[in-house]
Amino acid sequence: MQPTLSSVCRAAAQFNFCSSECAGRVSVTVGSPQRRIAERFRSASSGASRAARRQTTYMKEHFVLAFAVASLSLTQACSQAPAPSSNAVVLWGEPVEGVSVRLRADKTSWANNERATFKLDVRNQGKHEFYTVQSQESGRLEVDGVWYDWTGGFDLKSSWLPPGREYHDIPVSLGINWKATQAWRDKTQAPPPQIPLKLLAGKHTIRFAPQIRDNTVKPKPQNNYVLSNPVEIETWSNLKNLAEPDGARAETNPGRENRGDSP
Repeated sequence: MQPTLSSVCRAAAQFNFCSSECAGRVSVTVGSPQRRIAERFRSASSGASRAARRQTTYMKEHFVLAFAVASLSLTQACSQAPAPSSNAVVLWGEPVEGVSVRLRADKTSWANNERATFKLDVRNQGKHEFYTVQSQESGRLEVDGVWYDWTGGFDLKSSWLPPGREYHDIPVSLGINWKATQAWRDKTQAPPPQIPLKLLAGKHTIRFAPQIRDNTVKPKPQNNYVLSNPVEIETWSNLKNLAEPDGARAETNPGRENRGDSP
C-alpha cells in the first residue's frame, strides 16, 4: 500500500520532522499554543515592567515634592522664628508700686581704658502714673555696694510713665562724673571731698536706680528710686596684657576705696 500524504504528516508530527509543506502545517498546529503562551508571558512581563517603571517614577516625583515642601517649611519656620534676644535671660529688679527696672551690660569684660556701658529698661505694671527721666543723670549708681551720684552736666526731660508704659535702651555709662559722698561726721569742719568712681582690675557688681516721681502727692511731688537687677562685669589691665605674650591675667581682688550711703 502506498502511503498517503496525510499519513506521512501524522507520522512526521510524531517524530518532529516532515517535508517543508507538512512541517509548516505541523509547526502551525503544534507551535501555535506555545507561541500564544510565550506571547502572553512576554506581554505580562512587559506590563509588569511598565507598572514597575511607573511606580518608580511616581515614587521619585513624590519624594522630590515632599523634599521641596519640607525644605520650604523649614525655610519659612527659620525666617519667621524670632531673633534671640539678650533681654530674655536678664531678670527685672524688684518692683516699687508696680514700677520695675532692668539693667543690661553691653558686654561683660572691659579693659581699664574703656568706659563700661549699659542699657536700662523701665516699665510700669502698677495702677498709678509716674514721671521719669530717660537719662542717667537723675539716677543713682551702685558699684560693689558703694553708691555714686552724678556730678556732671544735666539735660533732663521728663517722660510720662502711665500704667502699661515701657521705656527701653536708656544709656548708662561708668566714669569719673559718678562720685561717692563720704560720711560727714564732724560738722564743724568742711565736708570731705567726693571720691570719683574708679574701677580696679577684677569683678564688679553694678546696679542702677532711676528716679521715679509721683506728682499726685501734695503739696510736693514725691521722688522714689527704683533699684535694678545686679549685673556683673569684669575689668582688666590691657597694659599688663600687652606685657604678657600669653595673655595671662593676674587675678586680683577688686578693691573698695570708699563707702557711700544707700538710697
